[in-house]
This record gives sequence, C-alpha cells and structure tokens, in this order.
Amino acid sequence: MATNKSLKKLTLEDEHHEERIGLAGWQGFSQCLRSPISAFEELYFDECLYDLESMRVIVKALAHNTCLKVLNISWSGTHYNVDWDWECLTGVLCDVTSIDSTYSSNHTLRHVRIANKCPWDNDDVSLYLEMNANGSKAVVARQKILIHHFTGRAADIHAFTRMPETVMPHAISWIGRDSLGYSLMFDFVRGDPTLFDISNNRFHVHAGVKRKLC
Repeated sequence: MATNKSLKKLTLEDEHHEERIGLAGWQGFSQCLRSPISAFEELYFDECLYDLESMRVIVKALAHNTCLKVLNISWSGTHYNVDWDWECLTGVLCDVTSIDSTYSSNHTLRHVRIANKCPWDNDDVSLYLEMNANGSKAVVARQKILIHHFTGRAADIHAFTRMPETVMPHAISWIGRDSLGYSLMFDFVRGDPTLFDISNNRFHVHAGVKRKLC
C-alpha cells in the first residue's frame, strides 16, 4: 500500500481480536499516508485493538496529506472510551507555529469520527473541518492564515511593510479579496499611511526606475 495510486477507500476491521497490531505496525502503515502518491480518500478503522498513541501516529501522518477526506476510528471493547487527544488533530488541521506551517497544514480532511467523540464538541476542530469543506485548498489556507497570523496586531501587519514594493500590491490584493480580509486591509493601511503617500520618495524612485526599464 505504500505505493498505492488507485485505492481510494480502505476499511481495517478485526472482529476476533486474536492479534493486535503493535505500535511499530501502525507506524509502518502511517508511511502510506505520508506518501505523496497516496490515493486514500476514506479510511475506516473499525473495532480494532489499538491504543491512543497508535492513533496519534496515524493522525500525525496526515499533516501534509492532500487526499484523505474521511477518517473514522472506533475503539474495540474496553478501548472504546479512551480519551482522545484533540490537540493532536488540531495541530494537523492547522499548525499555527508559523505562516509557512499553517499554509502547509492539512486542508483536505473534512469528516472525522473518533470512537464516541464528536468533532463538533471541539471548537477548533469543527471550525477547521468546516473550512476544509471548501474545495479550494488555496482558499482554505488563506482563511487559516488570516485568522491566526493577521488579526490586527502590529507585529502581523508589519510583516507586509517589510515586503518589496513590487510585491506589496499583490499582498494588498490578497488581503482584500473578500470580506474576511477587509478589516485586515484597513488596519494595514491605517498602520502605515506613509506607504500610500504619493509624496513618498521610495515610490518616486521606484517609478523612475520603471520608466528607465521601459
């Protein structure tokens, strides 16, 4: 399955519980989900014997997965009520460590069921899953970046002021693409109005250089 390019749905089920897949086994399977050629869109673990750490391995493997849309995990027997690590799943759906890490988070997973745990009981997970329902990964990534990295704080806004002047117009356009970015664009312009002053020398110099190149 590590080189799977066609199988889209997989169900792992153990009704007899005679043998238990160990942590090493789940780590091996997780490599299938890490593979850039993985085609899995739906993954079901039904009544298997495993522990919480094993499922963390599976969930973390989805950090950069771009195919899986449905993940259903059910515990067997006494494992059914094992506490679930929602923070682990949250970090996979939206890693807020940096803008780059948020951009490269999982923007594909849409439906999750963890034993008797409902994802809608966790505000962050439910929000990210709802965002991921949008078919465009670029749009989803932008939404997550705006929410977590550009909330009007000075440090965030100043990230744009350090951009080259040739890039800045594109950044402004990117910010104000829809209502989600309107307030951010306003804060950006208000935060450094000199950038939009027609008497700003930097813009005159830049304009002069452009005329010479033409």
